[in-house]
Amino acid sequence: MNFYELNTEFNFGKFKGKTLKEVAGIQITYLNWCSVYLEHFYLADEVISQIKELNPTFKLSDEAKNSLNAKFQNWKAKQIRKNIPYVSNDDWINWSNYNDDLDMDQQSPDFWNQF
Repeated sequence: MNFYELNTEFNFGKFKGKTLKEVAGIQITYLNWCSVYLEHFYLADEVISQIKELNPTFKLSDEAKNSLNAKFQNWKAKQIRKNIPYVSNDDWINWSNYNDDLDMDQQSPDFWNQF
């Protein structure tokens, strides 16, 4: 996912080579379309506010807002998963950690007679 800023240059589509700020001045609805249909396209709240300062009529559709929110949540979850250290399962197959004396079904008759 790419976090687009006002000076970020588009490297795709009909506005390839133009910055987000330029696209906002040419066809503001394209940003709404990108927000909904392009998985890699993300606009932070701060950038949306900056666009609204440039063009007060700019308004994201509910679908675009939901899409941006879902993209951010997915990105955040991936970042969290990346930071979780790998835990080895070697202890589960290391039988030296197993103590037969603690097995209830392996106890002597004296153990069971105390009940």
